[in-house]
Amino acid sequence: MPNTFEGWKAYRGGTCGTCHGGAGQGLLVSLAEKIDDKARFIKVVMKGNPGTPMPPFKNNKRVMDNLDNIYAYIKARSDGVLGPENLIKFPLGKK
Repeated sequence: MPNTFEGWKAYRGGTCGTCHGGAGQGLLVSLAEKIDDKARFIKVVMKGNPGTPMPPFKNNKRVMDNLDNIYAYIKARSDGVLGPENLIKFPLGKK
């Protein structure tokens, strides 16, 4: 099952924020835009997007290992479920 928090960490710790902004506000492409096509997302991340600055990341282990998690984070941002602020992980089962 994809993990939004891990996706956020991979997004922030990788190169995504360089072009898309640390909070997804979009220096080139905003994550606030609706993202509905996971297959297209995966294709663009793996192969890049010709005619744009988006390079391929198929050889980036961190991105590839977290592809589903990154999609979960970006989808939550584009759907308005998550805002641009930093995420905090709460321990499960502890009070």
